[in-house]
Amino acid sequence: MLKVELQSWECPICFNQFEDPMIHNECGQTIDRHCIIESIQRHGRCPSCNVEATMEQFRPNVVVRDAIEELQRTLPPLVVEHQEKESAPPIIFPSFSPSVSVTEKKGFSSVMTDIKKRDPVLYNAHVKKESTKKLRVDWGNGYVAAFKSGNWHFYKIGQGAGPELCKHAKFEEGIKIIFPGRC
Repeated sequence: MLKVELQSWECPICFNQFEDPMIHNECGQTIDRHCIIESIQRHGRCPSCNVEATMEQFRPNVVVRDAIEELQRTLPPLVVEHQEKESAPPIIFPSFSPSVSVTEKKGFSSVMTDIKKRDPVLYNAHVKKESTKKLRVDWGNGYVAAFKSGNWHFYKIGQGAGPELCKHAKFEEGIKIIFPGRC
């Protein structure tokens, strides 16, 4: 039987067991096909490395797929049946990028440009401010966190100048408000 690390059995985006593992030619990350499709349809990007991507840049990860199939063949039937009954739609967990600071000119500018392309109204109303010192983005779920005036301000990409979802001095506390029960 093939040996694959335990973490290789779960998609790093939705944290569910792989159903159709695919590998990105660019970053080499294995991601479940449904997460890739959703990210490409919504953002045109790889959900892991955030580079522009198309489905043609992904190929099946046969090593992981074969290892999962082998394990399922060796599991007792009751365990497999129980797993099938418990399968539910994936819950997307927060996957914010690392913080990029205004002092990191190239990275900060790149993130600002991406936000401006996706939601120019949000960019002009909330993000493009002198007081914005740091940014974190969760492209998979469509959230922006902007650190300004001593607090993290959270916004939903695609809602334009809509209200901020929450504001908190600690990033992690803001995440708990936006994603209750998932952190």
